[in-house]
Amino acid sequence: FPPDPQVGSWLGGDTCISWFQTGETPLQIIEGGEMKEWDEEKHKFGIEVNQEDGMILEYNHDGTQEAMISLQYMTKATDPNDPYSSMYPPVLISTKQNIEGILDSKVDAKTDMTGLARTNVVEVETDPDEDWVYLRGLQKKVSDR
Repeated sequence: FPPDPQVGSWLGGDTCISWFQTGETPLQIIEGGEMKEWDEEKHKFGIEVNQEDGMILEYNHDGTQEAMISLQYMTKATDPNDPYSSMYPPVLISTKQNIEGILDSKVDAKTDMTGLARTNVVEVETDPDEDWVYLRGLQKKVSDR
């Protein structure tokens, strides 16, 4: 991971945030998560998510134009030949612009009202009126699984 991972200047600017090596992030963990050093020898960090209640993160985009957000997460395949054999549960996300929408989304997630139906580990049927998505932990390089 490069220390300053800037990759472009489209849509009014680009920001890439990685806390993997420092444990520092401009994201605010509102609830349900904690920055933890999971490898004390190599000083590697990650945000541990509360598995029962999920996590709420806040990111403030200060650009003048709309910009995409891309999230990634760490996973580990239990079978090196099957990238979908993750030892971690699937990650489900929703992005909202206000706290009321965030809290409503949290209720939807906990009551299985996201509009998503997993047909298998790869395919997900979606409700076009909802903004929920699953993050995929697929790493194409076999050595990185």
